[in-house]
Amino acid sequence: MVQRVIVDSNMLQEPGLRAYFLAAPDNLVVMPDFLWAEIYKQQSIMSLASAFSVIRDFPDRLVGLRSASELACLDPRSADLVERMLYQDVPDKMRSTFEAIVLAEQGEDWVLKQLAERWSAASANMDGMLEGAEDIVQSLPEIADIFTAEEKRRCRTSSKYTLEMMEKIFGAADQLYEEFIGRYVCLSMEC
Repeated sequence: MVQRVIVDSNMLQEPGLRAYFLAAPDNLVVMPDFLWAEIYKQQSIMSLASAFSVIRDFPDRLVGLRSASELACLDPRSADLVERMLYQDVPDKMRSTFEAIVLAEQGEDWVLKQLAERWSAASANMDGMLEGAEDIVQSLPEIADIFTAEEKRRCRTSSKYTLEMMEKIFGAADQLYEEFIGRYVCLSMEC
């Protein structure tokens, strides 16, 4: 049975990840788009080499998940939804990435220039994400005000949510989407 695990940059270097690959020949690792920003923001060739120290031995078992803005534009009713959520040719692209890291370690100028561009883009992307997170955090007190004291207690104690609470939660999620994410998605891609 095929198993998939979604990883972040911290999980990439875990010994457990190698054990996961070795446990079954069909086990796959799903790499979300933010993984790259996490890795590149460190702006270090040594960090890149360390980050890929486990997965470089298993390139055929890597899956690349499209960005959130791309996923938001997909029709969930599509018969080939899963395939459309994933990048194609990931194993070959990852092999090229691993080769580029070796070239960067050897001081290849053209590779170092590409890395500098990616490091810069990752830093800008992370800054934008943090800025967006601040906006969301500022909205939380307003969202909290829609819940009664009893509903807040239920949230804090993992008690069963009422139908009214669920409506409030989904309403708040819709509001956050419209204010923050919807604007980003519509500006970044045509849906």
